[in-house]
Formats: sequence, structure tokens, C-alpha cells
Amino acid sequence: MWKRNTLPALMAFIVLVAGCQTVVTRVAGGRDAGMSDRSLAATLEKDLFQDFQWTAPPFVARKIDFKDNQARVPFGAADLAFTLENDGRLSLAANGASQTAAFVESKADCYYDLGVLTWKTVPRERLVTRYRTETERVAVTKHRTVSKTRSVYNSYTKRFETQYYTEQQSYIDYEDRRVQKSYLAWETVQDKVPDVPVYSACSFDLPDGDRIMVYKTDGGYFFQNVSYYSSLDKLPSLLGDVDVRIILIDRNSNGSYQDDDDVILYNTWNPFKKDAVYNELYAVAGNAWLDLGTLREDRFLRYELDQAAKSLKLTNANSRYVKSQGRGTLTVSKLKPKENTLYLNGQAFQAPDGGQFKSAIEYGVYKLKIKRPGYEDYVTQFEVNENNQAVAVAYADTPKAGTFAIKHNFQFWRMSAIDEKGAVVATVMNESDLSLPVGKYTILVTGGGYQFQKEVVLAEGESWVYDFSDDSLTKQ
Repeated sequence: MWKRNTLPALMAFIVLVAGCQTVVTRVAGGRDAGMSDRSLAATLEKDLFQDFQWTAPPFVARKIDFKDNQARVPFGAADLAFTLENDGRLSLAANGASQTAAFVESKADCYYDLGVLTWKTVPRERLVTRYRTETERVAVTKHRTVSKTRSVYNSYTKRFETQYYTEQQSYIDYEDRRVQKSYLAWETVQDKVPDVPVYSACSFDLPDGDRIMVYKTDGGYFFQNVSYYSSLDKLPSLLGDVDVRIILIDRNSNGSYQDDDDVILYNTWNPFKKDAVYNELYAVAGNAWLDLGTLREDRFLRYELDQAAKSLKLTNANSRYVKSQGRGTLTVSKLKPKENTLYLNGQAFQAPDGGQFKSAIEYGVYKLKIKRPGYEDYVTQFEVNENNQAVAVAYADTPKAGTFAIKHNFQFWRMSAIDEKGAVVATVMNESDLSLPVGKYTILVTGGGYQFQKEVVLAEGESWVYDFSDDSLTKQ
């Protein structure tokens, strides 16, 4: 059995709001200082598999349909013209240049489509989280009764008199306590990885810098763009502001890097480097491939790549509120206690017992999702500012659906559903369930340096739960 006792110590949490005051922030933890609009230098790198294969890039290659050994495929602003030579080699003409390459066996270090691969369990050396109990001197808030005096005017005697009284006073004391500490250890663990076969493949370097790989398979010929753009940014994290490598890939291999299903990765640490330091970001999931469409819709983040200027522009709908201290109020009514979970810009809140969620909320743009197992999500979007300080939302029942949920110890994660046609039909970040129409799906989850997938058939009103700790999938 695939044991997973090696996850980061920090757990994703749901804020219980019944009977306590909450403040909804624009970004989890309130750390949105790194979300201002900015432009970064972008460098085109040759081969993602050589540099970041450990991230399991979610490539989807394009099929080459040959006719009389000739094929022309649109790519960026130009076309790629392929020719199958009589000697079995492949020629490629692009942007006025032509080249020919022979197919050779790969070293099981590349693949044309992650979705067609199965996953296998293998022993791998990596950094894992372990725990130990230590004695630590900690600050403890204590209370004591203090005697005091005050002068009180007696209107009968026309004199000030001394009055004695007591009050409770808080103070800080220090005690030695046994506390649980997490630490990173370099160990060999059983890990799940894509089962990559040996392919017959060849590669071409295009004049504009992109590298194209072509695979010859039993199902025909496929090509992909294995190049990627790399930018260095500084973002708030668990360890303070840190340098983060942003990786942008042309997932669907059409040369644009800008489609909704193209993906980006914030590289915060590498669990397969012995000297790495575990770290996570507040605003987005680190070391997870995130599609641009979901980031735009759920996080209001946009990425504009200027390939000529070699720059990556990041814009955020909430950038104008980064320095704002303004707050309004949010009221969500008609909730179903113990059934509904509210997600506000990825932050989770449990429905209170009274069926009404009320909270202070920072100025900003928000996406609200209200989830209920076995039903479609209720989704709405709103903005809180000086002109709209009080927002009220009434939850309404939604149609029945099938639900897939995960139990895990991740702090940040991404989950997507792929239908039987191989299309990604839903993606969520830092949400523990997906509600989908009836059908068969492959669920892909990335978090805590792990990536795994599960197949499930969802029926109307059904809920399935996958427990990451023991690899179990159960119907609720």
C-alpha cells in the first residue's frame, strides 16, 4: 500500500465562524503584498523535461495528420511543414528554414501526453516531513487578581474617599513545555509517478527558439512544444518574501503560451533536492501546474507574455486594493448548517448553525462558491469598496450532481477533473471537493510535492471520498 506519512506539517484549515468574529481577506493569510501589477523579464528555455520533469508537466500533444507524407500544422504566427522522408527520417520547414532529424529511442524521460499514461509506485529519495517532540520555553498568557485603590467623591460628606477594589489582570509568563516540531528528512519513500514508456522521437529547434518534439506511436505521429518561459519573482510565503521561479508552458503546443488551458507553475522548492527548504506561497499553490483560465476566473490573475520583448506582465483585479485598509460586511443567508461550505477567493468557511454567515470583509473583488455534497456549486462574484460596503447573498438550491472529495494534509493543492474524451472539465485550487455532472472522470490532484490521479464514476446525488493517507476511495 502506498503510505503517505511524509506530508508537510501545515494543514489546510476551515474557519469555524459560529459564535466568533472573522475577517475575510482578499488572499489567504492576508498576504497580498506580492499581488500588485508588475512586469518581469521572461527567458525562453529549451527543454522542460530536462529541467522540471519531476513536476509531471501536463502536456497534451497535437496529432500530425499526414497526407502523401506531407502535413502542415499552424503554430504561432506561422505553419510547421512536416515531411516523412523515404529513409524514415522527418523533415521540418518553418520560418524559411528546414531541417531533418532521425527518430531515436527516448530514455523514458519524456512523453507526449500525460493523460494517456498510467501511474506506478516506485521507491524515490526525497525530502519528507517528520515530527519530534522537544522541550521549548514558550510564552503563556496568565491571569491574576490585583488589588487597587481609587478616589471616589462622596456627595453626602462632600469629600473624596479612598475605595478598594480588585480586577483581573493578564500577564505573560514563560514555561517549559513539550511541543511537537516538524523537520525535513532525506529518505527513500514509496512514491507515485507517471509510468513513462520508451518512445521513438526526434526534436527540432525552431528559428524563434522553441523546441519541437515529435513522437512516432502506434496511434500515429504527435508533436509538442517542450520549451518554456521562465521568470523570477519575489512573493510572500511561509518563510517571508522569497524568490520564486515562474514557469509558463505552451501546454497545447500551438505556439501561443496564452490560452486558457496553457499552464503556469510557481516553483517554490524542489523536494527531490537534498538541500532544499520546504516553502509554500499564500496566493497560489506552489509546485502545481495551474491553468491560466482558472487563475483568471478564480484568482483574478492574468498573465500576458510578450515574446518579442521577452517580458511577462502580471495583472490582478485586486491590485488596486493592495494597500487599502477599508472593510465592509458580508452576509450570506439561507445556508444549510453542516452541509454548506463557503469558499471566498479560496478561503474556506463552514456554514454556522444558524444558517447565516456574517463577517467583516476587506475591500476587494471576490468569488464566492457555496458547496454542498451531491449538488452543483452555487457561484457568484462581487466587489466590496467604499461604494458597496454591505454585500448580502442568499443561497439557493442547485441541481443534483456527483461529488468527489479528498481527505488530505496539504496546505495548498490543485484538483482537476478530466472526462472520457480527455478534456479538462473542471479545476479548483484549495477546494477539497469537485461537483460534476454524471459520468466517468479521472481526477488529478497536486499538492505537497505529490501528484496522483484516481478514476471514479459519479452518479447524481452521490459523494465519493478519497483518503490520501491510506489510498482508499469510499462512497458516502
